[in-house]
Amino acid sequence: MFTSTASKAFLLATDHEINDAEKHYCTTSAYIQNWLKLFDNCMFLLSDVDAYRLSELLAKSPFGNSVFFLTELEHDAMKVNGRIPPIVWEFLKNRPTKPTLLRAIEQP
Repeated sequence: MFTSTASKAFLLATDHEINDAEKHYCTTSAYIQNWLKLFDNCMFLLSDVDAYRLSELLAKSPFGNSVFFLTELEHDAMKVNGRIPPIVWEFLKNRPTKPTLLRAIEQP
């Protein structure tokens, strides 16, 4: 069933600059509904699977050749702050499954 919002948001941090193969995986994966890359080695992922399952899937993807850290940003208990563009806060709050402006800029 298609939904207009994902139920879970994650922060993925890697030990390297996220490359085109990894971005392509995030774009085509059935388990990742949307993504937004703001920093060279970090991206936000939206998915309906839990952190454990998503981590397993990432380990079998192009990300599997590197060290990475994945954490869920809980919607109801999100206690995060920082100096990032407003579109990122909207992405995390609304969790859209359609591509966002920053994602469109990131895609090759």
